[in-house]
Amino acid sequence: MAVETAGVGIDGPSLALAPVLLIVAAWALQLACMCCAIEPPTFWRAGRIVVQMCVVQALLQLGLAASQVSPGLESLYVVPLAASGAVIAAMVPASPMPAFAAAFVHLALCGALCLGLEGLAGRLAAGW
Repeated sequence: MAVETAGVGIDGPSLALAPVLLIVAAWALQLACMCCAIEPPTFWRAGRIVVQMCVVQALLQLGLAASQVSPGLESLYVVPLAASGAVIAAMVPASPMPAFAAAFVHLALCGALCLGLEGLAGRLAAGW
């Protein structure tokens, strides 16, 4: 069974990886906080923060889709990054600027991990 989300089909194996990806995102959040000189949250607190960021991002994307805003740089990149920084600033004892820097580092770490895993999956599918 596939779930259709924003024009992207999500199949069963991808949904099965969701807990693993949440664990990796929590770990990346801890690393991002360390890189930005913020006291890193515990692993379980980082996991809760990642889930809250996912909920905020989902509500933000639903709101943007309902308002029929033309997709531009601010609605696709700046606003979601600012929302993630606001969640980190609210949940971790940090001022807003280091929290936004941690959100950017978190985005970069998760992006690099996703690209690396995608490349590894392509290599494995091609028989290395």
